[in-house]
Amino acid sequence: MECNQRVAIIGQSYVRRLPDFMGQPRYTNLRLQQATVDCLAVGGARVSDRSPKSLRRKVDLRRCVNADVAILHIGENDHQRMSAEAAAAEIQALAVELLEQYYVSIVVIM
Repeated sequence: MECNQRVAIIGQSYVRRLPDFMGQPRYTNLRLQQATVDCLAVGGARVSDRSPKSLRRKVDLRRCVNADVAILHIGENDHQRMSAEAAAAEIQALAVELLEQYYVSIVVIM
């Protein structure tokens, strides 16, 4: 069966370890038969651009260009360094960036 959908999962250490799980024969490609899953992550990633571990600095978001779905799993490493409102605004800005600059069709924030 041909893979016709692209899914990008973007985030921090949980996402960084996901390919190990996906490498098990039982869970190859998260058992999605009509999609290709790509994990873009760095351990300790932060949503804030002011951080040396900024997701935008550490992950090549160009790999998301024209993805059908991007799933963002980010923000947990930011809660001690910024308010919840500021983190939410940064996450929303990243989602808009994926939609408008990288032409992602759907962004899911977790």
